[in-house]
Amino acid sequence: MPIGSDNMRITVLIFFFAVLSSSLHAQVSGSPMELYAAGAYDRALEAISAQDDADISPQLLKLKADCLQKKDEFSEALDYYDRAKLRGYQAEDLYLNRGICKISLGQYELARLDLIHYSGARPGEAKTYYWLATIEYFEMNNRKSIQLLDECVYIDSTYAAAYFLRAANYRETNKPTLAVEDFMMAYELDASLHRAKLYAAVVMLDMEHYQNAIELFSEVNLEGSHINAEALYYRGEARYRMHDFEGACVDWSEAAALGDVDAAENYRRICMDKKGSPKFKRRTFGEF
Repeated sequence: MPIGSDNMRITVLIFFFAVLSSSLHAQVSGSPMELYAAGAYDRALEAISAQDDADISPQLLKLKADCLQKKDEFSEALDYYDRAKLRGYQAEDLYLNRGICKISLGQYELARLDLIHYSGARPGEAKTYYWLATIEYFEMNNRKSIQLLDECVYIDSTYAAAYFLRAANYRETNKPTLAVEDFMMAYELDASLHRAKLYAAVVMLDMEHYQNAIELFSEVNLEGSHINAEALYYRGEARYRMHDFEGACVDWSEAAALGDVDAAENYRRICMDKKGSPKFKRRTFGEF
């Protein structure tokens, strides 16, 4: 993303905050339910599909829908949730999982109805507040989303995804300090949420706390996550704003090599002269 534009590239990824665990094991065998619980969704689907559709139980139809949702095949998943309900599936978790599926399809009002139904049958669950807050976030009702997330973390103070989403709301309502605190809390609760730390650093960049931002971007980069290119891009922007043009160009060059198109554009526009040669080059030890 070129210098001067909005540099907060937050995307709330529904699949990232799935309600059910998707942990994988090296070797998996057993029933479709056991395969699903182990994260082997393709194999669970194969086992279910081996049966004739007319003979599949409502429980397996619902499980097939859950597998399809985990694979981001939301339209087909919704069809199987409806089939399971028509076939006689009665457990309330169908309304929760179908509601989440409808959120992914942008069917927010229908999703809200499913979640409210689930909440009536299973009151006081943190995850219901989280998903209702997600709807409000996507409908840009930040204040309502924050209120629901406050309820969520009151019920379950370890709900990392809720802190992440509340931080996104805080950032959009110009409460950067609270946003940083919640992004970092999400990361502390779940160390796999590298993006939470990245976004905390981006908010620090917005606040012009450049040195603190650089330190966090460097940590994200050292952690070796899949967002290294973004961390390098943003660290380059922080260094550019601190007038460390050479350091910025080094970061953008490395980010571009990892596939970041915004970094490549910045490097081409800012770090190359009219002849296409680098304006800055990395100095060797002997040149210091």
